[in-house]
Amino acid sequence: MLRTSLLLLTAAALTSGSIAQSPCFAPNLGTVLPLADDATSPALPLGFPFTFGGVAYTDIRVCSNGYIWLGNPAVPPGGDFSPTEAELLLGPARICPLWSDFNPAAPGSGQIFFDNATPGLAKVTWAGVFPFGTTTPVDFQITFDASNTIAVTYGAPAIPGTLNPSILIGASPGLLSLPN
Repeated sequence: MLRTSLLLLTAAALTSGSIAQSPCFAPNLGTVLPLADDATSPALPLGFPFTFGGVAYTDIRVCSNGYIWLGNPAVPPGGDFSPTEAELLLGPARICPLWSDFNPAAPGSGQIFFDNATPGLAKVTWAGVFPFGTTTPVDFQITFDASNTIAVTYGAPAIPGTLNPSILIGASPGLLSLPN
């Protein structure tokens, strides 16, 4: 993972100051992405170029398992539910607000949404999505903006005790990146 990516995520966490001052979910969640368990969306247009690791991306692909591919890379079918640092570093560019094993297709589970209606902003929201094999909803949202900033907002509880113990939060430009 890139040191700058970790600084970006750390800076976002530090600027919130306290839970009361933390940003809230954007109220308009957008359009439901009809993602099944371990599924990845087709390319979705951001509506602006987003530069990460020196590369400008105009599309993303959302995985039900809590991560986003930048661009429209050829990725294996399905969605990887077993996060590892090696996979993050070796694959295409990826942002992982909460990479784990989620199942939006489970009865009663929430959905994943995409919204790019506001010029210069695009967001993906996992709203009430169940971790695989549980009925504990998890909420998190990631927003990309035209100034190349990423903001991640977590619901309460961000990581419930029943969540898969394999979790990865991070970002990488991929393609044989070096670990920190």
